[in-house]
Amino acid sequence: MSYNQQFYPGYMPNPTPYGYQPQPQYPQISNSFVNSVNELNNIRVMPNWYYLGINRDSKEIYVRKMNNDGNIEVETYTLKSESKVKSEYELLDERLTGIEQLLKEKLNVQHNEYVSKQPVSE
Repeated sequence: MSYNQQFYPGYMPNPTPYGYQPQPQYPQISNSFVNSVNELNNIRVMPNWYYLGINRDSKEIYVRKMNNDGNIEVETYTLKSESKVKSEYELLDERLTGIEQLLKEKLNVQHNEYVSKQPVSE
C-alpha cells in the first residue's frame, strides 16, 4: 500500500533506523603533566582524541594521537628561545654598515700609500 504524500505535508521518510542521526565528531583533548614522553605510552589512544603531556621541567608539550591511517604518532613541541629575529631592514642595515666599513678601510689604505709615495721636501 502506498501513501500519497500530499496528505502528509512536510513528511520526510527517515533513512536511518529508529530516528538515529549521527552527530559530527569534534576532536577531544585530554591533558596531564608528565616527566617524559614515555609516560604517554600507557594511554590507550582513541580516534579523534588528542592526548597532551606537559613537561614543565624541559618546557615541552607532547601530543599523542591517531593519524588518518590509524597509526599512533607523537609530536613534540619545545619552547623556542626568546631571541629576536631580525627584520629585513635590520639585516640590510647591517650589510650596508659592513660595506661602508670596508670602503673606509680601503680608502684609508689607498690614501696612506699615496702619502708615502710623495717626495719629502725640506
